[in-house]
Amino acid sequence: TMKRVWSFLLVSVLLLCLVMAGCTQQAPASADGDGAQTGDQASEETFELTFNYFGPEMIPPGHWSEEAAKTIEEKTNGRVKINTYYSESLLTYGDTITGTASGVADIAFVDAGLLAGQFDLNMVLSRFIPATPPQTVVTQAFRELINTTPELNAELEQKNLRWLSIIGTTGEHLHTVNKEVRVPADVKGMKVAVVGESARWFESMGAAPVGVAAGDFYMSLERGLVGGQWAHWPAMFGFKLTEVTNYHTLFGDNGACLAFTGYLINNETWTSLPADLQEILVEAYDWAGDGLIEANQEEVGLALESAKSEGNTLIELTPEELALWEDSMKPINEEWMESTEAKGKPAQATYDKLFELIDKYNQ
Repeated sequence: TMKRVWSFLLVSVLLLCLVMAGCTQQAPASADGDGAQTGDQASEETFELTFNYFGPEMIPPGHWSEEAAKTIEEKTNGRVKINTYYSESLLTYGDTITGTASGVADIAFVDAGLLAGQFDLNMVLSRFIPATPPQTVVTQAFRELINTTPELNAELEQKNLRWLSIIGTTGEHLHTVNKEVRVPADVKGMKVAVVGESARWFESMGAAPVGVAAGDFYMSLERGLVGGQWAHWPAMFGFKLTEVTNYHTLFGDNGACLAFTGYLINNETWTSLPADLQEILVEAYDWAGDGLIEANQEEVGLALESAKSEGNTLIELTPEELALWEDSMKPINEEWMESTEAKGKPAQATYDKLFELIDKYNQ
């Protein structure tokens, strides 16, 4: 029995020696010594990031976010992998900002409604105008503004966030169930599904703004919980809302008001990435945003066709009627300007610069 024990111990020691020898052989040899080996390991460090979008994967923001994640993995040779979460499976719509700031998500798709009430200067991107320029023009202006106005990202960095990419959305129109709307007085007393800065504008006209989650848009209109929805055509198409609305008040060709969607990144995540990876992320999300603009334009056409096929009424506003809406917008713009300047932030200068850029790209 003793022999067996010794034999077993001897075999164990031999096995251990072989394993250790194997481990030593597997360590990568470096012609430039240990320093270079450490450098190589650092440059090949991998990053697993979490991405959050409150909407479903099959509509354009979800599709293009998925494409961006694939592109990033390819272009970084697998150094960055992005795990994507859709339909509020990681963060609810309302928790997007705080959840990304705290690192539950590293990157999030956001819209203007999410930044309203959280930030001041960045709301320059949500100013009220009765007829917006084309989406591509607004996007070019927004991107240049963010790249040349450091105060915009500085404001986000105070909450541990920063911009990765931004696009201007198509402008919004008013879609109602039972009532034709032509002038601001027509919305008095009406419950309207609207969020963010626009909710304050509707409130100033005597309407009752109601915050409705994207997944509840259809049901809230169908059941009469709201009498109208302030939305752009892609949302109307994506959520099939032309089936439950009957009137569409059109603000020019492209809708009213500046608004945006885009991608925010947790600032600690951003600063942890090497510069080459930061560049790839920005390029990929800009590219995804450009794809989203094309998809939006397609959806505008499809939504209009859908509204017509449902027998809905399209209401084209006259210049005089548009002027009344513009008058209702001015106090909201002025109030934003004054309150933001009072906090020591350059609202007027940033506003002026934005509209110079819009003019520049709208030639």
